[in-house]
Amino acid sequence: LDPEVGIVVASGGNAGLGLEISKMLAAHGARGILGCRNRGKAEAAIALIRSQFPAADLQFVPLDLASLASVAAAARTVSDTQSQLDLLVNNVGNYNPQHVTALNPSVWDATIAANLSGAYYCCFHAIPLMRAGGHIVNIGPAGLDGIRANLRGTGVGLNNVAERRRADRRSHRLASRHRCDASAVL
Repeated sequence: LDPEVGIVVASGGNAGLGLEISKMLAAHGARGILGCRNRGKAEAAIALIRSQFPAADLQFVPLDLASLASVAAAARTVSDTQSQLDLLVNNVGNYNPQHVTALNPSVWDATIAANLSGAYYCCFHAIPLMRAGGHIVNIGPAGLDGIRANLRGTGVGLNNVAERRRADRRSHRLASRHRCDASAVL
């Protein structure tokens, strides 16, 4: 972890991998902003993290990755309460374990909205808030059973979002990492 990382937004920071990332960041002294859909689950995650790391500096920001308006509102909250953003962890992974031939189109749309559009929305709104040398980490679904074919499209799209940010990173002097092994989903 970059020793200069201070203010971090982690989407989905209340469960699964996002919770583990939030714990790790708290252990390293980062100020964590957990962007989550459910306030109760986010507050429970914050309490759990603080039970392990009493000095953890954490706050909840309502965030639904599938909603541009929600992401924009979360970005405004971060902008209003923080001087800058050091790290964005785009922890996406709307998982709907269905075979692609049985997948309802509305489930497909929700998966793409959260896993692909949500990552883009977060990058779009976070980049102007980031300090020079800030970081963006994209973590996408890979190797999941069930809807492997439709998640492959999400993974490829998330990789494309990361590639297209290169110009933004150069102009804003940001670093970026992404982990989305689209080839592993088939």
